[in-house]
Amino acid sequence: SLFSDLWSLQIMSEDIQTRTFTNWINLQLEPHQYVEELTRDLADGQRLIAVVERLQKKRCTGKIYTSSPSEMQCTMNVQMALDALREEGMRLVNIAAKDIVDGDVK
Repeated sequence: SLFSDLWSLQIMSEDIQTRTFTNWINLQLEPHQYVEELTRDLADGQRLIAVVERLQKKRCTGKIYTSSPSEMQCTMNVQMALDALREEGMRLVNIAAKDIVDGDVK
């Protein structure tokens, strides 16, 4: 049916976008930081901070929680990355740290 064909195209398009973004992120990271699954691997904020630092060519300021961070600490890590992007003038619409920690791809 037309609906199922359109649905299949939508899923395929989202998969291509996800793989393309994952590949781009991996180009920014050191090999030991590679991302395999976006929603899982960015959730603690550590790789997200690494990408932001690489793009901005400077270190993020503040404490980065690296040793088995709690959900709150993961949220603080992600928020640090998002704040750094906003400080550089990037407009982030409908992106909250909690969404990334929860793996909500919207």
